Amino acid sequence: NPVESVNSMIEKVRINLGGYFQSVDILEINLFIQRDNLKNRKWEKPIPAFKGASYEILQLFNKKFSIQTQNY
Repeated sequence: NPVESVNSMIEKVRINLGGYFQSVDILEINLFIQRDNLKNRKWEKPIPAFKGASYEILQLFNKKFSIQTQNY
């Protein structure tokens, strides 16, 4: 399960930092680094069905969330 894999990775980082994240900034930096590592290594070769539909998924995401942000 990909979600459990990401959660497990975050848990390993937390344990390596002494059991907690010292601040929100440190948490955000570590999440960014872990996302980059996943994107450049583990997720470099996505499932072909997802890769083919990635543009459509991105458009659906933008359509849903651009409506919410334009009301501000």
